[in-house]
Amino acid sequence: GEIVVLAAGTTGGLVLLLGGIAWFTGRDLRNRGGYLFAGLLGVLIASVVGIFVRAPLFHLVVAGATAIVFSGYVLYHVGQIKRGNAD
Repeated sequence: GEIVVLAAGTTGGLVLLLGGIAWFTGRDLRNRGGYLFAGLLGVLIASVVGIFVRAPLFHLVVAGATAIVFSGYVLYHVGQIKRGNAD
């Protein structure tokens, strides 16, 4: 039970932090979509490879890359919402 509460709190805090950064930055983040999609495909392919590779370091690197890609998606989508063109 405690680990779930900790994970939910960490996730919520990170989304609020990233959302605030995306909202208050002067930079237009909408042109990052192609890079994020390429990163998502890379993570997906690495995850499939990870099924056959039994290296803990490999799985740690894939998990870190996944966190970075999805953090980028939070920034990207909050930027779209701010500028009024959310899909």
